[in-house]
Amino acid sequence: MATRHTTPLPSDHVSPASWRGSTDLSPVNIPTCWRKGLQTLEHELPISVRVKPHLHNLLALGEDSGVDILSPCGKLLLSQPLDPEDTEDELEPGTEPSNEIPSNRIVGAGFNTEMEDALYADMPESGKKIFDSFIALGSSGAQINKASFLSSRLHAHKTSTSTDRLKRYQGVPRYNPSASVLGAESALGVSSLIVSDPIVSLLRHQELIFLCFGEVLRIDAGSQSIEHISTDMLTENDVYVTFQLLELVPATTEDDSTLKHDWRSRKTAHMTSKVRGRLVLPVNPTAVIPENFEKSPFYLFESHVLTALTATLVETLTVNDARSLPKSKESTCFPYKLNGRACFLADTELLQSQDIDEDCCPRCIPAVSLNYSNAQSILNHMAAHKLFDPDLSKYKRVCGLCLSTDGACRFYLKKGKGADSGYQVDYRASQGCLVMKRLKKRFKYASAAQSTENSPCTNVPRKCPLCLDKSAPAIWTYDMKEHLLTSHPTVDISTYRHLWELTDFERKKMEVVWEKRHEKKEKRKSKGKGKQKETGIVISEAHRSNVALRTTDLEGEETNENDEGSDSESENSANKYLHVSNDESSDEEVIQDDSDEEAAAESDERLDSTVEHTLEHTDGPSCEVQEIDLNDSSSARPRRSGRKRQTTIQFACSGCGSTVSDEEKTDKTSVVRCTRKGCETIWYHIRCLEWGEDFASDNWEIHVTNSHGFPERVPLSGTDNAGSDQGGESQVANASNTGNNEREERSIEDEE
Repeated sequence: MATRHTTPLPSDHVSPASWRGSTDLSPVNIPTCWRKGLQTLEHELPISVRVKPHLHNLLALGEDSGVDILSPCGKLLLSQPLDPEDTEDELEPGTEPSNEIPSNRIVGAGFNTEMEDALYADMPESGKKIFDSFIALGSSGAQINKASFLSSRLHAHKTSTSTDRLKRYQGVPRYNPSASVLGAESALGVSSLIVSDPIVSLLRHQELIFLCFGEVLRIDAGSQSIEHISTDMLTENDVYVTFQLLELVPATTEDDSTLKHDWRSRKTAHMTSKVRGRLVLPVNPTAVIPENFEKSPFYLFESHVLTALTATLVETLTVNDARSLPKSKESTCFPYKLNGRACFLADTELLQSQDIDEDCCPRCIPAVSLNYSNAQSILNHMAAHKLFDPDLSKYKRVCGLCLSTDGACRFYLKKGKGADSGYQVDYRASQGCLVMKRLKKRFKYASAAQSTENSPCTNVPRKCPLCLDKSAPAIWTYDMKEHLLTSHPTVDISTYRHLWELTDFERKKMEVVWEKRHEKKEKRKSKGKGKQKETGIVISEAHRSNVALRTTDLEGEETNENDEGSDSESENSANKYLHVSNDESSDEEVIQDDSDEEAAAESDERLDSTVEHTLEHTDGPSCEVQEIDLNDSSSARPRRSGRKRQTTIQFACSGCGSTVSDEEKTDKTSVVRCTRKGCETIWYHIRCLEWGEDFASDNWEIHVTNSHGFPERVPLSGTDNAGSDQGGESQVANASNTGNNEREERSIEDEE
């Protein structure tokens, strides 16, 4: 039988969402509640029979009994032991709860929070803080917040493998799946690249390419992140390596007491770069752990090893790879410098190449590179082809990003967030366009659809208003007319002219884009007070990638010395006075391996004896000096070869060692050359011979009369200068002593 009275539900079924009571405590009066409760107990007969004796006992205690909410029976609850059922889990088995009240708590009647705060303030500090929110960064000791430092470290981790921030930084996944090695069955016994391994790669800096050193932070193979990968798989197109850049500075005796290594690594600010796997070389440098544990471990390198690594990377570098290299930011730690000169330059002209690759426009000849960091510039360039390229006029559908005409590029739009937002390109649903996948920064749909002074193109994907299929791809603005004529032939297209019609402003600006598509834009000058700082880089000629090739070729010439006989010895001795083109200062330290000192000494003695024999041979054939372009990079891998490599050479003064320019040789007023056969490569500055600036070089002949090969002037037969001044011998002696000292100082450089 149904009644109008509702049956109350059990309390367990009441949820916070269904409860409608008031939780406001401002109108609650505790004494009133106490009196109301007491009246309820007295009037309810079943309850009063049980509770009435206890109530009379409580009333008989009085106000001075010490009974309150913390001591309901006159005893403090906090001092009583817990019941066995109420034992907390934190207590260890066999540990009894303490009955003593902590000294830093104030309990009982008259509890006052202000008094407790005052007591805490007067208490002495227990000691130094255990935790600090700041840490010291590097050797500079700069203080940085821990949260900021951890955030910068986590910047390289694009996906979170765990909800715990510390585990996410360590790369520990949440469920610990079994790690797999890509391209190998086991990490043991297989040449692999592992996270935190040292590697070398290349970076771009002011349109130049330099060698860089770093530690691996992340390895991406396709759509998955792995911890290690076989080195054979690094050449795959979908393999990318993210590494932290480390600084290389000149090593000191404190770093390496043997002086064998001349470079050491040092950690700097967190600078990360992402390159393709084939542009990475795993290295195994010498690791040093300082005895002072406050200093960080570091690696040691040799200059010739770093130059050889640079040459190896340049050998396999392609135009596409060179253009895809990341650009380094302006910093003092890169490129690596020695005495203010940038080291480890990759000698290549691939960045200036006009070859067409996947980073260039597919229809421009000469090639025009695409800036994937600026999608709007790509839209403008491709739209100019669509409007003014006659070869594209016959196609009805042309992709606005890659100029593909096969219809494989399909773009879809989606509604943006917010009530007033318009359409946006759905990059996840869109497919087929290779340029879209390579964009580093996507374009904004609303700004790209408007014609402006800097971006006149309005060619963006649009939804066709007549297509009933909601899953149909969007149509580019410049293709909308052809789409309506083909897919909707019965519709009056004049009604939808506003969908594709261009303004005069846009057409004129697009003509300018088409005409200037091959022009290179000048870089904008940074705005600031004063003049702009010059960004010219001084290159160290002794640390370029072609130095490894040059040194290797000299070794190859040395191996063929016995096969070529005395003619080869004559050529090598004559080259003693040839100076290889080098802008490096003459006082730069020459680094040698201590283990090869004996071999170098023997080679020096053999070379000096050969020079003396050649200079005394007056009837020998003249030396032919060829000037060959040094930019021949057909083979950049260092190797020993029996074939001599032709190098660009310049004549040098045999007295001071400086280069004799072509203007000086043509003028013949400040330099003099020996006129004997076989000595055409020997030049001297007149100031080095101390013979005066009025010396007529055409009437004199250089003779070598001493064991050190220093000349004296002898008049030519048939000239009026038959006699020599009395001070000639003293001048020759002084010049000979000066030349001997300079020759001894340059002996190591000449041998190198």
